[in-house]
Amino acid sequence: MTIDGLLARCRPDLATGCFLFTGAVDPDGYGYVRFDGYIEKAHRLAFWLTRGALPEGYQVCHTCDTPPCCNPEHLFLGTHMDNVRDKMAKGRHPRLRTRGSAKLSESQVREIRRRFDAG
Repeated sequence: MTIDGLLARCRPDLATGCFLFTGAVDPDGYGYVRFDGYIEKAHRLAFWLTRGALPEGYQVCHTCDTPPCCNPEHLFLGTHMDNVRDKMAKGRHPRLRTRGSAKLSESQVREIRRRFDAG
């Protein structure tokens, strides 16, 4: 597959500049394709086809924060921690109060920590 072949399976979003993958997507919204006998995430393949192999320990991250985007200009390499920091800086990292499965509120957690610190 070439980058042109991959991008032919994408729909441009003129408002954002994203190239949105129109094939199969996983539960998190990332596109995936069969490539060289393997299932690969579409954005990772777009990066590989345009910039080369991914170094060990690195992920392909999105500047646009759009999982199905395959625009190579929206992709950058980073470690897992780089990706987490990027999410936190953009306010996309799940917090205790936004998790549906959370048993405690933020104020309850603060009170527990206060009591623990006080002995």
